[in-house]
Amino acid sequence: SEELFSAELGYRFYALDRFTAELSAFYSEYEDLLTLTGTFPNYAFDNALESKMKGAELELSFLPIDRLR
Repeated sequence: SEELFSAELGYRFYALDRFTAELSAFYSEYEDLLTLTGTFPNYAFDNALESKMKGAELELSFLPIDRLR
């Protein structure tokens, strides 16, 4: 079966009444991913792959007038 280790860290910053910023970073590590192996016509499913993902996200929000809230 698949195994996953995942971590995420984030921060939200309120600079002004109308401006916010959010920053987050993540890391994921999969082991034993299900994959299709073999050649035609002898295909089989096997937990044979590994995968690592990492990244970051930045979100900025600005509301120029109160009616947009």
